[in-house]
Amino acid sequence: MEVNISKLNLDHPNVLKYLGGNLGEFTSYGKGVNTFAYYTISEYMSKGELYDYIERSNGLSEPIARQLFGQVVSGIEYMHSKKLVHRDIKPQNCFMTDDCIIKVADFGLTTKMKSNGKMHHTQVGTDACMAPEIEQGHGYDAPGVDVFALGVTLFVMITGRYPFINSADGTYKRFQANPKGYVATMGVKISREALDLVTYMTTEDPYTRYTLSHVKFNKWWKGGPTLAADKVKENFMDQRAGVKAPIPSKSLFKEVVINRGGD
Repeated sequence: MEVNISKLNLDHPNVLKYLGGNLGEFTSYGKGVNTFAYYTISEYMSKGELYDYIERSNGLSEPIARQLFGQVVSGIEYMHSKKLVHRDIKPQNCFMTDDCIIKVADFGLTTKMKSNGKMHHTQVGTDACMAPEIEQGHGYDAPGVDVFALGVTLFVMITGRYPFINSADGTYKRFQANPKGYVATMGVKISREALDLVTYMTTEDPYTRYTLSHVKFNKWWKGGPTLAADKVKENFMDQRAGVKAPIPSKSLFKEVVINRGGD
């Protein structure tokens, strides 16, 4: 799927731009077998994954998170306008330029949205960020699953932790039942407004879950301070010079790809 997406010539400041690609032949050393693979060339993201920045910071301040999260949302909103759904949004799939501009990347699970009210059925994504309707094997409306993953990503950006193991786990039920009480047991700091936004974005019922339009009119999005881009870059450099802070194991990012209909 990534090869197909690379040919669409997506052009947005917050979406990774592909510069080309080709089919190459490679030799499997020791086996004497030649294999073919399609490789792509993209923009160079000098500051690496957003995940690494979060890891060093043990969670970002909310003004920084608001600045960077807004860019991620802008990239996904653009993809949705092109009738594409990402289906694997997470901090590892967001990269940073030299000026700390976020680019959404890794379109290996991206697909075109269905029309005429038809649903997707492929169970696909990253376990910790996968919406309940995917986890449960139900048909799902594509944009809503991206919003769910964005909500999880926002929580990680602010706290350096994941709100739950996955949406099929008891931790998700406890989070949804009492977000404030549950987060208190985690020992992390997040404002009430930000927690409310995450909760609305990760609601179990996809029909009452926030849309991207709701997100952009939310109190946390509109009401708080945003750190200027040059200050984000300054903070990034300070964190890179410091000592890494702990973050939960990357084992939380279990890739689950179960094809049921190939959509």
